[in-house]
Amino acid sequence: MPATRQGLNAAAALLVACAIMETTPAYASDQILCNATDGSGASIEISIGHLPVLSVIGATVTDGSGTWSTSATGDQHPMVFGQGFSGGNRILVDFTDPKIARIVVSLRLFEAAADEGYAEAGILSFEDRTVFPVQCDNG
Repeated sequence: MPATRQGLNAAAALLVACAIMETTPAYASDQILCNATDGSGASIEISIGHLPVLSVIGATVTDGSGTWSTSATGDQHPMVFGQGFSGGNRILVDFTDPKIARIVVSLRLFEAAADEGYAEAGILSFEDRTVFPVQCDNG
């Protein structure tokens, strides 16, 4: 095959690859970061994907003394994403134990936006025993 034809084939293959990449959506991720406002040290960090529904990729949570994680190591308590909802100025997320027998961590957030500001706050609870007020920074 002549070199010119090989060059044209390579260019055509590159154009096809670029067209496919342009039509394939990129699902980047963001985070929900919330800290307790009561000085307890409780916090939650949730990695989420950009999909039409709330897509939790992973999370780490602390009540100030213990830590739960979807990728637990060492002394961390394991948890899995159970269910979630995002819409109507609310984000609701529940994490369960690995056997999906009980909810171990819940986050209930409420959002408000105006021309000059944005706020997101709510409650973080652990096995319905401990509840913390939280304020969030997301991005």
